[in-house]
Amino acid sequence: IIIDPEFCGIDGFNICREMKRNEMFYSIPVIFITYLGMVEDKVKGFEAGAIDYLVKPCESLEVIIRVRSALRKKQYQDVLSNLSHIDPITGLWNQKHFDRRLSEQFASFVRYDRHFSLFILEVDHFKEIENKDVIGKVVNAITRLLWAHCRVCDILSYWGQGRFAVLLPETGLWGAKILAERLRAEVEVLFKKNELDNHKHKLTASISVIASEIFAKITKLSTQHIL
Repeated sequence: IIIDPEFCGIDGFNICREMKRNEMFYSIPVIFITYLGMVEDKVKGFEAGAIDYLVKPCESLEVIIRVRSALRKKQYQDVLSNLSHIDPITGLWNQKHFDRRLSEQFASFVRYDRHFSLFILEVDHFKEIENKDVIGKVVNAITRLLWAHCRVCDILSYWGQGRFAVLLPETGLWGAKILAERLRAEVEVLFKKNELDNHKHKLTASISVIASEIFAKITKLSTQHIL
């Protein structure tokens, strides 16, 4: 976004500050283009959250180059941000990202009555598996099953220790139960087919299903409430 701090009497510095306080807009790069060229003006602009500051008059080519540079920085920041929210083993979202998306989904439920469900899938006796190769095969097998059976809009996450969580927007309890039971049965078949249950405990999975209806009296929701 390009802002002139003095355009039509609007305080552009304050607009930028408000953007950086808002979670929806804080990552959008802001460039100030203005006649205010004093050092204190530039300091004020950068302190407000601007990524660049140009003083008029300036050449259009310079503006284009500065905008391209800001967009490149934004792309790098997005990549780094996504990496910090992705589980390195499965490529699924991690618990931190799931918690954020759960809070957003719950806020939408409270405000617009947009229902959702979620389920947590846990591999039984996972901590007692000693073979690292078996652990990797189990986790990757379940990850592939989730990708195959869940929708693009669903939020798939891995929390470690054989625990997966899936957030299902616009889905009621009945639909979540059907999907959960299908996955539970397929996980058991998959383990047998790939001989992943050849240790002291037979590998199975337990799934807990929760729907937004039960959260009607709660004002805030996180994974800690679920656990």
